[in-house]
Amino acid sequence: MRRVLMAVLALLFIGSALLLEAPAGSLRQEKPSPPAWSVEEANQRLRIRLLGERTRWNDAGSPQMMAIDRLVELGTNEAVDVFRETLIDELSHSSIRKESVFALGKIGTEYAIKAIEEYIELGEKRRPSLSTFRLGRFWPASNERQAYIARPDFFTVDNEGSTWALFQWHRHGLRQLWVCRKTGPELWDRPVLLDCPLDNPFSGPTETAAPTPSCSPGDGIDHFCIQKSEDDYLWRLGRASGKLSDGIRDSDKDGIPDLEEKTLGTNLANPDSDGDGKPDGVDPCPLTPTPKKTDEDAMIRQAVFTTMYSIKTNRKVIYMPEGSPSASDEYRGYAGYILPTKKIKYGFYNLQINVKSKTSDVAKVNLVSTWDMDEAIGWTVTVEKKHGKWVVTDIRSDWRA
Repeated sequence: MRRVLMAVLALLFIGSALLLEAPAGSLRQEKPSPPAWSVEEANQRLRIRLLGERTRWNDAGSPQMMAIDRLVELGTNEAVDVFRETLIDELSHSSIRKESVFALGKIGTEYAIKAIEEYIELGEKRRPSLSTFRLGRFWPASNERQAYIARPDFFTVDNEGSTWALFQWHRHGLRQLWVCRKTGPELWDRPVLLDCPLDNPFSGPTETAAPTPSCSPGDGIDHFCIQKSEDDYLWRLGRASGKLSDGIRDSDKDGIPDLEEKTLGTNLANPDSDGDGKPDGVDPCPLTPTPKKTDEDAMIRQAVFTTMYSIKTNRKVIYMPEGSPSASDEYRGYAGYILPTKKIKYGFYNLQINVKSKTSDVAKVNLVSTWDMDEAIGWTVTVEKKHGKWVVTDIRSDWRA
């Protein structure tokens, strides 16, 4: 009897062990297995996920970050094309573009490095193009990649029936008053800077006004009108007034109107303020002469600048405080101007990019960005040399103030 009992217990033990080792699917109904996607199908699905949501996202576990990580893991030319498409997408958020440039550096193939260079060239091409303008709900936009949206403060109709919009724009970093004339559905002429101090915020937008036969002074800042007079346009805002021709006058024919040159600090009487052979209007660094020789450190700093700032779609001035090695470099790929400064200019990007250590193929860089007296952030950036080009492969935030 005892032997029989021991045999039964042994059988139960063996059966339990087999049940524990059995695959889950053998104990319950199996779910259909996922389709065996080809590389092309996987890339297409990742593209939809990456481009499908164009808002800001920062979570490591977000669908976009998972898509980016998977594309980097694949590292194929098709994966690179997904990032290339993301970089030129008008509606891609700057954070997505930054991660895309970062990812291309991680992939590090010749095809990926070429995509980064093409992106820098794209940024250079969009700098001087402001002939056509689009005005929407929040921010003004030229024909750039990014579809900025604008919120006009006032509309008016001149004595010839043309509609004009007045708006505030931080084009160079300072909040200034600009006007533009409507030329078609959602299309406007190149904006013109007004020589008018911005003392009060507006509550606009106002309704479009009727044509005004005269532009007489008004008592409040809400009084805005424009009138065609002979070969010029007269504008009036409250008791301030002027001519639109003053906002487009370009004494040295360098592509930057005089009023804007006063803002930037470039020479109104010299089309090439830094004497490097490039007119100020097409020179992203109009006050920094082109170095006679570009060393490795300058190339490393350019790689960091590309990843962190070429992805920006605004045109605010970026300042490089003098005393830092980064202040003597010329930078490529940004739509606005990069200018040296003797002291920190609060309310702007102030960058210091310093190479901390370097070998033949790896460098560590300290990047400090100061915005205000109590707003600054520091990063440690890893840059690697791949196929003869320096590319960013890692970025870590060290501190924030």
